[in-house]
Amino acid sequence: MSGYSETVDCPRCGSEESLEHSVDGDDVCGNCSECGYGYQTMHSVVSLEEVNEMRKELEMEPLTELKKPVEGWKD
Repeated sequence: MSGYSETVDCPRCGSEESLEHSVDGDDVCGNCSECGYGYQTMHSVVSLEEVNEMRKELEMEPLTELKKPVEGWKD
């Protein structure tokens, strides 16, 4: 897995924390070593019905099927 790390201020207590950013899958996670605050991205794939509900709210036409992932995508 490739990526980088950087130090940023904790949004909870203001102390510096370690932010891990992974290029693979655009994952972001971090933990504060002062107050214990932690976070991470969550990935999911929703159903066609849920996508169409979102599209309806945005006044978009419904889909008949979900678009296929790009070649090499791993669920």
